[in-house]
Amino acid sequence: MSVRSEALKLVADACEDFILNVLPERVDEDKAFELAKAFSSEALADKVLEVVGNVPPEKLVKAYFNLFEIIGKAYTYEIKSTKPLVVEIRNCPQRRKVRGRGSCAACLGLVAGVLERAYGSAAVEAFGKRWGPPDAAVVIKKEGEPGNCVWRIEERNQR
Repeated sequence: MSVRSEALKLVADACEDFILNVLPERVDEDKAFELAKAFSSEALADKVLEVVGNVPPEKLVKAYFNLFEIIGKAYTYEIKSTKPLVVEIRNCPQRRKVRGRGSCAACLGLVAGVLERAYGSAAVEAFGKRWGPPDAAVVIKKEGEPGNCVWRIEERNQR
């Protein structure tokens, strides 16, 4: 592995650890979601969109999961359908580390940030809560337990 690749992996590991582990231990799930979404919107989403362009949500979600695979923290998931997009997550790399719902909220915030950057607005419904505007262009609905769940991602408005 080159020095550059090793450095990028170390930075990615540090970011992943901070967003999905440290942050949820220090703030409530609302703040974890908000901060992860802001980080994703400002950095992660731009890089994903730069590489994959204006594509359907299933490709954005695959790109999101691929980032974790690159740093050695792969999700086990299956895309069950594309209209609406239904993603079954069978094994989350955070599963053994999840401390309450904060890690899930942060993960959903990262995904929402990617989708918001692509669609203009995104909302998430999880844990009996809703984050985001009522008229969001795309809505992520999370069902199930941390580490083993289903995301239903509905496009409300076309880009």
